Amino acid sequence: MSNLRERAKRGLKGLIDEGKRLIGELNEQEASEFTWNYQTWYTKALSIVKQLLPDRLKEFTVLYSDEKTSFDIAGYLISHDEYAFVQARERFIQQYRILESAQARFNDVFTNLQGLLQLRYLTVNLMHLVNYGRQDMSARREQSLALFLKGI
Repeated sequence: MSNLRERAKRGLKGLIDEGKRLIGELNEQEASEFTWNYQTWYTKALSIVKQLLPDRLKEFTVLYSDEKTSFDIAGYLISHDEYAFVQARERFIQQYRILESAQARFNDVFTNLQGLLQLRYLTVNLMHLVNYGRQDMSARREQSLALFLKGI
């Protein structure tokens, strides 16, 4: 579990670092580089926001594409208009900050997940103890645990 946790943590940090690099491209007004790299970043970041910050998902997506204005990130990626650039830059920085806040939530979510899995494992053990007594508990426990994990 801790290996998975570390890999996921490194992936999130890498995505945040990529966002910093994209902000640098915007500061240098490298529109073509930003346009190309932003789409990949957005797709990955959207997945993280869905999983770790579902209450901020709508805000994150509206910053990309807002039906009320054409001065959103999507509009800039199409037009490369100077005014749209300023708006897109501010919107992207806000998206970046939302993703950055996922880092704080990451440990809480992973700790809760680990606790839930441990609770499920203890519940399976307790059910076997009640249903089968101590005899032949290990083989049956492994079968039930496998069935339980298959259902997750």
